[in-house]
Amino acid sequence: MRRKYIIISLIIIVLNNVNLFSQTTISDSVFMKKSLMTLASESMKGRFPGSIEDKKAADFIADKLSEHGYVAYFKSGMLAPFSFTNNRSVQPGAMISLKGVRLSENIDFSIPPFSPDCSVKSEIVDGNGQKTVDYKGKFVKIKSAKDSIRFIVTELADKGAVGVIYYLEGVESLDDSKTGTAYQMRIPVVQVRASVATKMNDGDSFEADYKVKPIKETTYNVIAILKAQNSIGTILIGAHYDHLGMGGKETGSMRPDRNEIHYGADDNASGVSAIIEIGRLLAKSKKELKYDVVIAAFGAEERGLLGSSVLADTLAKLDKRPAIMFNLDMVGRMVGNKFQVGGVGTFKGADSLTDVINRQMMLGLTKTKDGMGPSDHASFYNKGVPVLYFTTGVHQQYHTPDDK
Repeated sequence: MRRKYIIISLIIIVLNNVNLFSQTTISDSVFMKKSLMTLASESMKGRFPGSIEDKKAADFIADKLSEHGYVAYFKSGMLAPFSFTNNRSVQPGAMISLKGVRLSENIDFSIPPFSPDCSVKSEIVDGNGQKTVDYKGKFVKIKSAKDSIRFIVTELADKGAVGVIYYLEGVESLDDSKTGTAYQMRIPVVQVRASVATKMNDGDSFEADYKVKPIKETTYNVIAILKAQNSIGTILIGAHYDHLGMGGKETGSMRPDRNEIHYGADDNASGVSAIIEIGRLLAKSKKELKYDVVIAAFGAEERGLLGSSVLADTLAKLDKRPAIMFNLDMVGRMVGNKFQVGGVGTFKGADSLTDVINRQMMLGLTKTKDGMGPSDHASFYNKGVPVLYFTTGVHQQYHTPDDK
């Protein structure tokens, strides 16, 4: 318990001093500010996963950890590459026929990039307002906007539908984007014009044959270790380093109309700057460490916690789960001394322990017990690892070009 107290205290103390947007001047914070200014600089162009700047950011983090005496966790080096689906591209030559008559692509229909490949002959059933219809083995025609169709598809797939045809009543325009989201639906999806949808009746024959190609990219986890002299286990301190690049509709930007650099100073250059500094301070006390310290900067968090999932899976398969995982995501905008800690229900004594430590910090502390959530700690909690998640919370600049 004493060892965990020391480690948690150190992390909270560092975070309490990482409010880089205030006028506070603390000697150690200069190191964090330099790291933050580099990661959130214009030259990093928002650190989009798979980009040249993504690799530059990973190299920078690895270099900083090396300076502080950390070495590669894996024999292959500090940068652990992994591939991921960055987006999906509808391939030319999509074929749709209704009652044996071929329809025209981009005139009568379009294929959204989130659809899987399709090679299906079936019948149409109208799914609008009908609760007792048998959808099994059918293409379901449904009125829906693009933003809502994803939720509807999941429900229809659960009911046995083999595909979905969607349209918006009175709308003849099509979304003809051929490249888009990395997310793939469970069953094929086709968009048609409203006038085409009116010609589709229950029992009409429907055939679809097309392909959607995943476009793969490579990004990295940066994984470094500081070994204790007589280690009794491992702790992992992590933060994701990627962000949204130039933004856009499929990136998660809150301002998709602004094709500008999304700097990601708080999200999550702040977290990475903090873990580098925590790593430096722990290295200065290396002789006192009882645990090996692993510092991990995760890639492609914004694409679905991909980097942390890769590492958590790998460590579980190697039977090298850490004793605890600390996650720092958006720790640079403390307002009114308010601070959030998640995961205090994931190991015994965590709740009371944070209260004891906070008597020194005097923070306006908000605690949550769950180890789940939309950040990298969830990947480790899913593998049975106790976690603590630190954040100063969401703000108006979140996922916009103004987070700088």
